[in-house]
Amino acid sequence: MGISTLSAATTKGTADYVNEVLTSVRAKNPAEPEFHQAVQEVLESLGPALSKHPEYQKARILERMVEPGRRSGQRPGESRIPHSDEQRHRPV
Repeated sequence: MGISTLSAATTKGTADYVNEVLTSVRAKNPAEPEFHQAVQEVLESLGPALSKHPEYQKARILERMVEPGRRSGQRPGESRIPHSDEQRHRPV
């Protein structure tokens, strides 16, 4: 199930990168074929932008995008549950 529909504007290096990310997603989430399909469709659509901007690969943008349950701006290890103090005030 490789990337066969990437546009002609996508370079081989970009296709390899996208395939590498897809392989990782499938390995980390083996029982989620719908998630695999959604990730594949999004990554295929990003092929031309990735070819134009190699800095995205260096910044590992795709790896961060495909983490399920991850909020935008959330740091690794950061809780998704909002915490509050004894007076039930949440930090801003």
